[in-house]
Amino acid sequence: MGSHWMFWICQKPGKGLESIGYIERGGGTYFAQSLQGQFSITKDSSKNMLYLQSLTSSESVVEKPGKSVTLSCSVSGISMGSYWMQWIRQKPGKGLEWIGYIDGGTRTYFAQSLQGQFSITKDTNTYGQSLTSSESVVEKPGKSVTLSCSVSGFSMGSYWMHWIRQKPRKGLESIGYIERGGGTYFAQSLQGQFSITKDTSKNMLYLQVKSLKAEDTAVYYCVRDRLTQKGCRLV
Repeated sequence: MGSHWMFWICQKPGKGLESIGYIERGGGTYFAQSLQGQFSITKDSSKNMLYLQSLTSSESVVEKPGKSVTLSCSVSGISMGSYWMQWIRQKPGKGLEWIGYIDGGTRTYFAQSLQGQFSITKDTNTYGQSLTSSESVVEKPGKSVTLSCSVSGFSMGSYWMHWIRQKPRKGLESIGYIERGGGTYFAQSLQGQFSITKDTSKNMLYLQVKSLKAEDTAVYYCVRDRLTQKGCRLV
């Protein structure tokens, strides 16, 4: 990748290809005018990896003068704990104005003219993290099937990872989980029917259904534990 410019494009349903932007060999980035501020492009030439990251702000807010308002920004593709996060604004007919930022920890800094008018906080436990399960699978009874879950924004080596499922018109059912060290535990009624493995180097979680039965028809979810001093709480 160090020898080429790398582009990201997208195609919305029923639409033609749309250019998002590109990154030059030296690292400079450029984006379509209509998408300015919505994406960032980075690369890791040592691993031959290209990344597209998105930042999605909250909806417009209309309030009376004197009211307190909180805006939010949902982050995907990066961990906020590794970056300084900035807020900027653009008044009608004016250029971009820098408001302030929060560093990799919790310290905040603001433009001199805006001191005391704003506060910036973040929740690194939720933003920037995602769990993406594999596509739907249709197989005959008796077959073995492996489902996968791609994790981003945190390391599976630091958490217990669960698989749960929901059969049609039923509640959620716990299948089992894998500990940080690799030990696995399953619901008593499902012993021997499943296996759970993970590849922490790729941040991938797997569930193998050893011999499909008609009653295994369900939506399967991967879930991360949030560890607390008092125990574990699913998130």
